[in-house]
Amino acid sequence: MPRFQIASLALLSLGLMACGTSASSEDKPTTEEALQDKRVGERVDRVCFAQSISGFREWDGPDGLILKKGVRDEYLVVLSRSCRSADRAQRVGLDDRFGSGCITRGDSLYISEEIFGGNDTDPFTVDRCLITAIYEWNEDAAEE
Repeated sequence: MPRFQIASLALLSLGLMACGTSASSEDKPTTEEALQDKRVGERVDRVCFAQSISGFREWDGPDGLILKKGVRDEYLVVLSRSCRSADRAQRVGLDDRFGSGCITRGDSLYISEEIFGGNDTDPFTVDRCLITAIYEWNEDAAEE
């Protein structure tokens, strides 16, 4: 992968590191089962980030991430099944072709994971993951 693409990804993602450990795919429910979670809110058409994603974390489902916008707004982004790095993401960047800072269904996220023992010129592997749906996420709904 060319160095300028890696640099773009790093700038977009601000080098955010994911916390926690990832579960194996056998431990996770199907996407349809996971969408029944009380924390999954209304489906939305688009999410616009002021400058960049302010954080992200793993989702209980097999194909997605929870992205943080600003201080408290969070969104579940469901990704295509071909995205193999979602549960091991260390950096996330927007595919912002038009400079809008927004994501919609059909757009992509760049998700990278570090390759331990990788070479000095390309220590990360990067997946381009298609967004299939976006939902509001309310972490507090689980307690209700």
